[in-house]
Amino acid sequence: MYVLRKAKKNVISSKDGRFTSRALFPHDCKRLVEFYELTIAPRHAENSEAHASGTLESLIVVRGQIEITAGKEPAQRLEEGDAIVFEETCRTGTGIWDPPKRSSISHVLH
Repeated sequence: MYVLRKAKKNVISSKDGRFTSRALFPHDCKRLVEFYELTIAPRHAENSEAHASGTLESLIVVRGQIEITAGKEPAQRLEEGDAIVFEETCRTGTGIWDPPKRSSISHVLH
């Protein structure tokens, strides 16, 4: 068993702090799936490089709204509780909130 305490979180942030990524797994153990907690500020776009071929990404919007563009597929707008699964290609996520709130996303690589 491994507990990841919020107070001891290891967060990676964009230079301006408008995007954060928190790994929800211990880095020192073997794993087949990786879980992340992501936050993105309103009207901020974050681009991601592709992972290894065959990697699937699963996203669920915990709070807020986000628009996801994956590869050559059309953009998908997701609301709270919506989820999307796609084969990993280059992607862009953009926070959509008009009021100054952050979107929170649970992100799974498998």
